[in-house]
Amino acid sequence: MSPSELEVAMLALPAEERLRLAHLLFDSVEEDVDAGIVEAWLGEVNRRTEEVVNGAVELVPSEEVFRKGCDKRRR
Repeated sequence: MSPSELEVAMLALPAEERLRLAHLLFDSVEEDVDAGIVEAWLGEVNRRTEEVVNGAVELVPSEEVFRKGCDKRRR
């Protein structure tokens, strides 16, 4: 079975089976991830969360971020 045939077959499964397979596939890839990288990302997530909670950073609405990005592209 080709990868595209397998994809079609998997997408035809009921949602519960697709979810089970998704978890299985994710877990199989997760085992290959360098623990140091995962630890570094978790540290970064925790640091940024603390900044938000403590008011150390100003949150910007997504509409403003996208508007500024579009304005820069137009220049």
